[in-house]
Amino acid sequence: EVYINTFEGLPLVPVNDPSKCRTFKSIIRFLCNGDEAATDWLTKWLAYPLQHVGAKMDTAVLFHSTMEGSGKSLLFSDIMGQIYGDCGATVGQAQLESNWTVWQSNKLYGVFEEVVSRDQRYNQVGKIKHMVTGKTVRMESKFVNGWEEANHMNAVFLSNEIMPWPIGENDRRMLVMWPKDTLPEPEQKKVKHELANGGVEALYDYLLGYPLGDFDERTKPPDTEA
Repeated sequence: EVYINTFEGLPLVPVNDPSKCRTFKSIIRFLCNGDEAATDWLTKWLAYPLQHVGAKMDTAVLFHSTMEGSGKSLLFSDIMGQIYGDCGATVGQAQLESNWTVWQSNKLYGVFEEVVSRDQRYNQVGKIKHMVTGKTVRMESKFVNGWEEANHMNAVFLSNEIMPWPIGENDRRMLVMWPKDTLPEPEQKKVKHELANGGVEALYDYLLGYPLGDFDERTKPPDTEA
């Protein structure tokens, strides 16, 4: 009587074939520089909202590096974006700074690429924090009265800046990683092969079956060198 459910389900059907997503799984470890604790936490962070659809994580992920071609966008935008379909979004600076927020409607997953310019670093911190931990989000659209939606969007931030925006040393809201290497060309070819041959559906199945243990929405990320 009070709520309208606009969620129509995720688009992909999982396929149980681990051989089809070996490279995708290795990219998670590669981006975490082989750090076991970070790799396990990140995999659980990606898996939890798929195993508990609609879960709003109290944490977010920030991968930043001056090293181009590490595979950040490949994993978080291209691969995970296919799993979420219309429920995912890749967002730039224009959307974050815009007064119109309807792009957030119905979203379970958002990838934010270089969303904060150098002269706006301090202005957008509050908005970013609210996206990560806010329970509701106000939708504003042209020529329409605004409305409230529950905030189910989990956020990944990607940047090639050394300091994307100010983060407190003790802020445990984000897993911060600094990928150190470029994805080797043979691995890039394997990624293309897996993208074209059911690798995304296999990774979806892998994440649906990944053991979470006592991991939940509030589990803090490990402290990393970055």
